[in-house]
Amino acid sequence: MEIITLEGIPLSEITVCFNEAFSDYFIKFSATESYLQQRWKGAGVDFSLSAGVSDNGKLVGFIVNGIRDCNGMKTAYNTGTGVIPSHRGNGLTEKMYQFLKPKFRENGMQSLLLEVIQENEKAIHLYEKVGLKIKRGLYCYSGEVKVEIPKTTQDKVFKKLEIPEWDSFKSFYDFEPAWDNKNIAIKTCEELFSFYGVEKNKKLIAFAIVKDKNLNLSQFGVHPDFRNQGVGKFLFYHLSTLYSSLKVINVDASAVGVIKFIERVGLKNTVNQYEMVSYL
Repeated sequence: MEIITLEGIPLSEITVCFNEAFSDYFIKFSATESYLQQRWKGAGVDFSLSAGVSDNGKLVGFIVNGIRDCNGMKTAYNTGTGVIPSHRGNGLTEKMYQFLKPKFRENGMQSLLLEVIQENEKAIHLYEKVGLKIKRGLYCYSGEVKVEIPKTTQDKVFKKLEIPEWDSFKSFYDFEPAWDNKNIAIKTCEELFSFYGVEKNKKLIAFAIVKDKNLNLSQFGVHPDFRNQGVGKFLFYHLSTLYSSLKVINVDASAVGVIKFIERVGLKNTVNQYEMVSYL
């Protein structure tokens, strides 16, 4: 077996390996080439800084990394790790990290980042062995939004935003979005998203960003001066008229107010993750 970079490996081959590696995963799913291409474009994937394991010309394992500045540090984000069942137990993930770390340092990486399902204790232990530590918990939700028609709406307007107001959005945050939900990830594939706002006296007081194809509510927020006034419910009521269901992925576990609101509007906790980090 040989550890290689994924540069020049056809996406079709990576997709086959990806699906075989995740065939017995906690969450059942199957990825298409177009899905992976789209997702990895948003994640900023660099195949020259991603690793694979080749066994007689067949790809049997991989670590796919996105490369970006994150909180002022050049970061390699592990957007997917897998080894096909027949080749597990050989320490291949650890070997791929050993192969990648010198390349990371050569290319100025300052930190490594990933997300892992909290129930996946084996993976957590493996990542700890290569130096990553738990940074924060991330909660995921999905379901049908259930909000009653707001009683007072005359002073508020819900509208689709043709031009995203990025600076305003950021000022509404309760927590720093995870990698796939950051502004730069959304901007990279902006045509896939719809942007909505609530205005009062023509001033933006709430927003939501939805990835239409998978119904992922990537970001939402209410201006701090307008919280606890029904603005969030007004926003979500109108979203419920446009989308049969929504997903909210990777809410910071410390954002207690956001979590309570998400649960009040009917979304159910589906899975929890850890964000793990190490510094080079």
